[in-house]
Amino acid sequence: MRRLFAPATTVALIGIFAFGPVYWVLVTALTPTHDVFRFPPHFIPDRVTFEHFTAIFDNPKLLRYLTNSLIVSTVTAVLTVIVAAYTGYSFAKFRYRGRRSLMYLVLASQMFPQ
Repeated sequence: MRRLFAPATTVALIGIFAFGPVYWVLVTALTPTHDVFRFPPHFIPDRVTFEHFTAIFDNPKLLRYLTNSLIVSTVTAVLTVIVAAYTGYSFAKFRYRGRRSLMYLVLASQMFPQ
C-alpha cells in the first residue's frame, strides 16, 4: 500500500498542474461577470451562465478575429504536414552526406520553444 502512495500522489499532482488551468478557464467562462472577481474565488460556480459565449457571437469584430485565427492555424497546419512529409520521406529513403547532421538539427529545433 505504501509503495503505491508516491506514484499515485505524483500522478495526481501532475494532473492538477496540467488540467487545473483548463478547469479554471471553464469555471470563469461559466460564471456571471459580477462573480468572477469575487474574493475568495469559488471553484464551483453558484450560478451557471452562457452570457460570455453569446457575447462572442454578438460582436462582429470578435467573429472576424476568430475567422482569421482559424484560417491562419489551418494553413499553418497543412503546410507543416506537407513539409514534414517531404522531410521524413527524404530522411527515410535517401542516403546523402550530412543526412544525420540534418536529422539532429531538425530534432534539436523541435526541442526548444520558439
